[in-house]
Amino acid sequence: MPNRSDHNTPNAGCKRNFSAWRRGTPWFHLYQLLPVSAGTYALWFWLTAPLTLSVGRLGQVGLEPGLVVYVGSARGPGGLRARVGRHLRADGRLHWHIDALTAQVPATAVWYTQGAQRLECRWAAQLLTVPEATLPVTGFGASDCSCPAHLLTLPVRALSAAWHVLDRPAVLTLWALPESEGADPAADTYERSAGAGSRTAR
Repeated sequence: MPNRSDHNTPNAGCKRNFSAWRRGTPWFHLYQLLPVSAGTYALWFWLTAPLTLSVGRLGQVGLEPGLVVYVGSARGPGGLRARVGRHLRADGRLHWHIDALTAQVPATAVWYTQGAQRLECRWAAQLLTVPEATLPVTGFGASDCSCPAHLLTLPVRALSAAWHVLDRPAVLTLWALPESEGADPAADTYERSAGAGSRTAR
């Protein structure tokens, strides 16, 4: 398992070097396990230090250390595998707001559900009902809808509640959250339940 202390460090100001670092990690090809059908997904990130991003018309925005989640939809060719794979590789031009984040920090996990219905706005609203969920950047990921944002922050202890409020989506874990960062029985319940749920695409 890669050292989580390296999670925010490979960028070093060079996207090409960061992409090369990703290709050398054990989790890089795991996105190929995702289905090629359409669906909705949530990308989870663990920030070990404050992060400043340049996000299109939103300008310079800041994120604090902790757990961050972005929700999106995959409806084009290749479905979930193609869209999430693009996010994980972070080797394309910056197009969506989320590209500014994936260019600097690799995702921790992917939650997803299959289906043609676009559920990203519903997921964003449902996650916002989880206790202690916040919107760090108004408008992030929501330039084509009326949602306040599709990027949220949650404490690790809220993972179980978040998973259940989304009706227990399938899970693809890329990194394990460090136990020293506040993981508790609620998070452990999520890990055990999600481990079983991840074997069946919903």
